[in-house]
Parts: sequence; structure tokens; C-alpha cells
Amino acid sequence: MKLTLTTPTGTVLDTDATYANLPGDMGDFGVLPGHINLVSTLRDGSTLTVKTADGKALAYTVKGGFAEVKTEGLTQTKITILTETAEQA
Repeated sequence: MKLTLTTPTGTVLDTDATYANLPGDMGDFGVLPGHINLVSTLRDGSTLTVKTADGKALAYTVKGGFAEVKTEGLTQTKITILTETAEQA
């Protein structure tokens, strides 16, 4: 999966990921390759976690925003996260 985390000042993270846990307003949700398409608002002050394709675990605290998950075909999944701020946790 391709994951991009962007703030108004620029791209904070642009990586290939095997898993992402996102802090949606209705609760946290996990994303794996092939996930259904969705758009969700993000909880203010919450932490999202990403497992990169090379096995690293990353965490970022975000200030609100939106996440879009879009899958084309069976496994071409792209996660786009737009937020006011993102700080590595």
C-alpha cells in the first residue's frame, strides 16, 4: 500500500506500508491491502500508526483532518491523510 501523510506545510510521510491503524472519529480502524474505499475524519490529538514495508513501526500524533482509503483492483491500496499538524510520536 502507498501511504501519504500531508500537512499544509508539506508531506510528512510518503511510504509503502503493510498496515495502518487510523484514529477515526467513530473509533480506530485498521487498513490492510485490499481495504474497501472510505473517507473518514480523524480525531484531534490522536495517534496513527504505520507498519512500513521494510518492517519499521512509525507513529504520528495528528490534529484532526481526513483519511481517504482507495483501492483499485484487488490490492492497489492508497491511503491519503490530510491533517493540520503531524508530529512523530
